[in-house]
Parts: sequence; structure tokens; C-alpha cells
Amino acid sequence: MVLFNPAMAVAPHEDLAATYNEQSTTRLSDRARGSIKTVAPFHYAKEKQPPCIMFFGTDDPLLLRAEAHRKVSVAVGNQYNIITSRGQGRGFFNLTREAGNYYKLTVAEMDKSLVSLGWLKTRREKG
Repeated sequence: MVLFNPAMAVAPHEDLAATYNEQSTTRLSDRARGSIKTVAPFHYAKEKQPPCIMFFGTDDPLLLRAEAHRKVSVAVGNQYNIITSRGQGRGFFNLTREAGNYYKLTVAEMDKSLVSLGWLKTRREKG
């Protein structure tokens, strides 16, 4: 999985801090159609998952929830990496943003991760 600033913990869970659970309940209770737990990735963290790399700016408020998800996932043997960019917020890597060269840096890190898994070949390997 290659994920860009995803919302990993959007529903209350016993492994999350009480403040996260309160925020999740308050924000989503009016908008959810059915149980939000059925689409909340955090609720599947203890199951076997494909390797994962995520990208976040350190100023993104969703980073702490992703770190909580990573902790639970890694504890059960899942491969999970979070790449952060200091001082950046949500969507810092978008090509149209004025934030600098983050798009190219993010794509390079994504490629490196996929090469390490053997899912993407380097130019040298292609021929």
C-alpha cells in the first residue's frame, strides 16, 4: 500500500487515546451512514496486511493517528513505514503546491520502497 496522508483512525478504538476517540465520535457521528468501523483502517491493523508506506508532513494532524496505527500493525508483524517531511502539512507533496520539490522527493521514496519489495525494477534492471 502506498498512502498519502490517509485517515487511518477515524472511528473509536481501545488502542487509541481517549482524546482521539472523543474527536472521532464527535466528527463522524452526524455524517456516518452505518458503522464507521467497517471502513476504519485502524480496526484491521491486527490482521495480515500488505507492506505499507505512508507520506505525511510533520504538521499534519492525522500523523499521530497513523503512528498509532503503525505501532499496532508492526507489533503483529506487518511491514509499515511512515516517511515525514518536516514542517509540512496536508497535501505537501502535490505537484501544484508551492511547497518546493516535495513531489519529486515523495515519488523517489515511493519508488525506492517498491524496488526494495521487488515490485518495481530499476532502470538498470530493465535492460
